[in-house]
Amino acid sequence: MINKIPEYMNMKIDKLNFDFNRKDEFEYWLKKFGVRKDEVCIIGSVPLHIVNIRENEDIDFITTKEVNEKILSKISEFPECKVSKQNKIYLGEEIHSHTINVDRFDYFGISNKELINNEKYYMIVDGFKVFRLEILLSKKLREARPKDIIDVKSIEKSGLIGGPGWDWDLVYSLPYWTKKRQNIKTQIKQRLHTYGLLKTANLYIWSILNKLHMDKLIEKSLLLKNRISYVKKIWQSKNDYKYHRTLLPIPVILSKYFSSTAFLGWDIILRTLLLSEKDKCMFSNENNVLENNKKVIVDRFGRLIEGKNTLAKYINNNEFWIDIHYLSKKTNNHNENNNHNENNFTGEQIKLLNDNFLKIIEKSGMIFYAILWPSAHNVMDDLEEYVRSNVEIIEMQEYDISHNLEKNIYDFYSSDDRAKKWMIDKKIHGILNSKSPHTHIRVLKIWLLNPKMRYYSDAEGFAYSKITRDLKTKCRKKFYNKIENYFYDNLIHFTESYYNNYETAKILNRLEKNNQCVNTNTYISIDSSKSIYSLLLNVKSSSTI
Repeated sequence: MINKIPEYMNMKIDKLNFDFNRKDEFEYWLKKFGVRKDEVCIIGSVPLHIVNIRENEDIDFITTKEVNEKILSKISEFPECKVSKQNKIYLGEEIHSHTINVDRFDYFGISNKELINNEKYYMIVDGFKVFRLEILLSKKLREARPKDIIDVKSIEKSGLIGGPGWDWDLVYSLPYWTKKRQNIKTQIKQRLHTYGLLKTANLYIWSILNKLHMDKLIEKSLLLKNRISYVKKIWQSKNDYKYHRTLLPIPVILSKYFSSTAFLGWDIILRTLLLSEKDKCMFSNENNVLENNKKVIVDRFGRLIEGKNTLAKYINNNEFWIDIHYLSKKTNNHNENNNHNENNFTGEQIKLLNDNFLKIIEKSGMIFYAILWPSAHNVMDDLEEYVRSNVEIIEMQEYDISHNLEKNIYDFYSSDDRAKKWMIDKKIHGILNSKSPHTHIRVLKIWLLNPKMRYYSDAEGFAYSKITRDLKTKCRKKFYNKIENYFYDNLIHFTESYYNNYETAKILNRLEKNNQCVNTNTYISIDSSKSIYSLLLNVKSSSTI
């Protein structure tokens, strides 16, 4: 029997399994009803069986209206066959059609007739038409039931996605908000069946906590979960102080210096500037502030207690992680409060501090970004205006990324700790095939005084900003139907984590050095001169800095 299999299956799988369950039984029933194999198409989990991911338990199939009528005209002759309450044809217990005369993949724009008659949608296994793995993946992503999520992960692990002959145009993804939601009873039943009681309860508890904005409780739960062994040591210790050495993102520490009215860490900006040779002449009388080199000590909330000089050195070296010591004992000595007397900084020195403030916090990972892709060229102005109406935009820059286009796009996504390579590949494919003549991206630099950092319910990956995540969803809902071939975010990309910000800043810096920045428009200059005198007073007189 002739088999016609995609190249990626033949190359990746040592031995394909064409003997899927109930194949002979299905063939038997088709003959009974006078239906040829090429008049139906098998959907469901059979492709997973063929590539040895998991066995199929049943057979789902689709037919045309004409074939349905042929089967229905004879179905009363066979007691084993029936039409269910859901209007599905059952040929025995485990072989059934989709709802009669309803296009199974209508939401992808594919009719049953087209799926059966167009060879780009199916492979041939022992004469049976079986829909391709690309469409199965799309179906699993669309339905996203617990068992579907497990199957998607298995397909990802197989290495088949993106292989030779893989057709990205058959990987569809509709916005989740267009999907009809299941009722809560069905959701719970499916999750209990797939995950069991404990994990299902955990998922719903986390969901409720997030909706109620009980972030402090979530944060404490994570601290307890991640540091349980450390807590046990603290309870057994007789010392007044106990340190726990670990790594902490620098933006977490810097974020504690922002209040609702001012930035309280100007002395850290000064220390960072002093480490730069070109700026030492501006603060020649302040060089002694770098003499001490203390350990970086923070409390359990990430607030700095000691080690500003070391922190400045890490920032100057463009590091993201800093080696810190965790102080368990409660203390009021946060942020190394300084008792400075008034110091006569010149206007030029103040300007230098102000000019470098944004540069330093940006390279540290505290500025968030929105990146408008070339495929959104016809709505870029409207999209930018919509973002501006929701958050504070500091600056807009446009870059020509025509040189190494695919690599540049991939680099922007690769720092997202939850982005999967195949999804990035699909996004790149969507952007490149958007029929846009443009190769420019527009980057919006976003200032968030309070980014509302949250943790994923599984406590994996970096904390993310609820502000940028929610805004990303709002932008997609408003504009996704205004561009061609929308898939995930080939419209707009937002950074969500500090690490994402940090890596994106490095990419933009590289593009600027390569003279790929073609337009800049600065919207906001954060005037911090009023707070400089109150926070950078008589720096040279302090021995505790």
